[in-house]
Amino acid sequence: MTDKEKLKPVPNPKTGKEPIGVVVSSAYTLYSDEWDDPQYIKSIPPGPSAYPLYQKMFLTDSIISSSVEIRKSYTLSAEASVDPYEDSDEARRAADFAEKALSYAPGFQSALSHLLDALIFGYSFVEIVWDMIEDPDYGLIWVPVEFINHPPNAFNYDLISQQWMVNTERGMRRLPPGKFLYLIHNCGPDRPMGYSVLEPLRLVWLVKRWTIRFWSEFNERFASPALIGYIDDASFNNETFRRKMLNMLTIMRGMAATVLPESAKVDPLQVGTSGTIDAFSKLLDFCDNYISRTVLGSTLTTTEAKFGTRAQAEVHERTTYALVSKDAENLARVVTEQLLKYIIMYNMPDTPVPSYDIVVKPGVNTEELANTLSQVVRIGLRVPQSQIRELLGLSPPEEDEEILPGVPPLEAGI
Repeated sequence: MTDKEKLKPVPNPKTGKEPIGVVVSSAYTLYSDEWDDPQYIKSIPPGPSAYPLYQKMFLTDSIISSSVEIRKSYTLSAEASVDPYEDSDEARRAADFAEKALSYAPGFQSALSHLLDALIFGYSFVEIVWDMIEDPDYGLIWVPVEFINHPPNAFNYDLISQQWMVNTERGMRRLPPGKFLYLIHNCGPDRPMGYSVLEPLRLVWLVKRWTIRFWSEFNERFASPALIGYIDDASFNNETFRRKMLNMLTIMRGMAATVLPESAKVDPLQVGTSGTIDAFSKLLDFCDNYISRTVLGSTLTTTEAKFGTRAQAEVHERTTYALVSKDAENLARVVTEQLLKYIIMYNMPDTPVPSYDIVVKPGVNTEELANTLSQVVRIGLRVPQSQIRELLGLSPPEEDEEILPGVPPLEAGI
């Protein structure tokens, strides 16, 4: 057998294909069925077939899961309210009733969080359980008493009828009106099932997984350096002596000390150079930053602080704010059109439907705000305290409440 035949990769017993990478120095082969699977490379729109992939990406990558959860938390922590359709007694009464009806379902916030999973899967569904209860103020009313979160793969979109279908014991059935809440992320004519924020991350996610695996294997094999033994030509041509020398070097790698004749020469083979190690680390950092920028519009690291400018950080902050504001708008629209509409329809017909509003406020840089205030006050501009308190999220002090000492408002120009 020739040396070339010895080093030839052995086919994968599962697929019959050759591995994608071979470490010739150790005759180690690394297989990746995922590289051979088209679902990891080709563009797959959201749907039941894409659900396992997106779920695996979310559950196995901490940067993906944390980025999505942070984006969801921005929306869920924003101020939400039920506002009347118009400035009239009837509209205000309908808004008050709808707000009270929502209080009968303790899982409402959990349902909103589940609806935002449309960021991951392209769409998300929540079942509404209605029941008639007796309210002390309104008497017998129909209200949602429970919200049941369902996995996305239980639903599909029928392109022929252009309607959503749910998988039941009797097969696929059309959704009954007022029974489900569903949020579709970035829905369009060519994407009726939405768009997943993970869709452009499949290849990066796969590269990151295998980089970690390659790095782990690299450290396992080369953290302890290989040894090179030097022998003269006559000894090298002797196969028996050559084998004994190779066996001795193999034993030496696992020994803390050994004794060799003065004429013997053994050198370590330094494979794990700093450049090689940095290459793994830089590639993982690139993948992490790419993922967080795609999901959040900014990174989870201090990259800008190290290598960029404050202006870059502000651009990323505005991008995140724009993304979260759109998420809040879509979520509020779903609650208004698919929940409040039926609450009013079942209990107060022919009454204007109130709107569910979510207000996402941009972050305030307190240092910049303080500098700006000091400048405008110095030139004589008077600023209402209520506006400053609202920006900083501070409530006015109660009567006789202890307050921090400071410059009197009139002297400060506020």
